[in-house]
Amino acid sequence: MATRNGERLLTREDWTRAAMGAIGAGGLAAVAVDRLATQLGASRGSFYWHFKNRQDLLTAALATWEQEGSTDVETALRKVEAPAERLRTIFATAFAHPLAADIEAALAAMAGDPLVAPVLERVTAARLRVLRQIFADLGYDEDECDVRARVFHVIYLGHGQARRATPEVYAGTGYIERLMTMLLSPESRDMSGPAAPRA
Repeated sequence: MATRNGERLLTREDWTRAAMGAIGAGGLAAVAVDRLATQLGASRGSFYWHFKNRQDLLTAALATWEQEGSTDVETALRKVEAPAERLRTIFATAFAHPLAADIEAALAAMAGDPLVAPVLERVTAARLRVLRQIFADLGYDEDECDVRARVFHVIYLGHGQARRATPEVYAGTGYIERLMTMLLSPESRDMSGPAAPRA
């Protein structure tokens, strides 16, 4: 670990990651420079070497969350050929990064914040675009793709919240297959029975 005069030399990413952890724990209000400096064993001078001010740090943390929670996932999904497997990959990603659910919950509670709102809007739009394409690749028509994309997104968000609140209940992944079966079931036009997806 690099040090100078006994002080750890932190990178911009170190500060950004610390800010993301703080957001997940207590929202934007939890991102305090002095508190993070103590946590990281650094000085305020280290902070100002990398950031102009606290808002600059918040912007960097939100940008990283957007990159990892949207852009990086979309890039990874392009490597998965089977549409149904892409849906499973999304859930696998949610399982692999529990902090993401904490950050998402904190940001959702602050959806009206001028710094948070545009990030949430972009992430939601990107996710729905990806999901609509997955269901289109499965053969559903445009309206059904839109409905199923929104339903899946709500389930994804709800799963993150439920796992965050009661991790022991949602520790296993067995129910995910049942969920996939439900989401991929043929479209029902009425109560008399299912209809096959349109090719």
